Amino acid sequence: MRLLNCAADINSWCQTRLLQLNTNKTEIIWFGSQSNLAKLRNTDCSVQVGSSQIQPSTVVRDLGIHLDSELSMTQHIAKVAMAATCYPRDAMLARVFATATCPSVRRPSGRPSVTRRYCA
Repeated sequence: MRLLNCAADINSWCQTRLLQLNTNKTEIIWFGSQSNLAKLRNTDCSVQVGSSQIQPSTVVRDLGIHLDSELSMTQHIAKVAMAATCYPRDAMLARVFATATCPSVRRPSGRPSVTRRYCA
């Protein structure tokens, strides 16, 4: 009940300052141990914000950090590890491409320019 009151207070605070709470971007997560989270599985843990019903998530992202409901950081570590493995691969591909197409042309630093920001 306190959580519902808190969500209503946040919504009314936004309205008094002529702000609109974006319920499409609003996420709710319950933190706890496996045994405590198991107790919540059979209950309705959704929260009413304005006219929208927000369902709880198992993982949320806040300020670039992925938090899971058990605070184990496994999702965040997996995302960081995936990003870390993407960049060396891109640098190697760019280096191979640069030397294969024009070996005499190099960047002043001796490193190829890598602009791709995703893994294939």
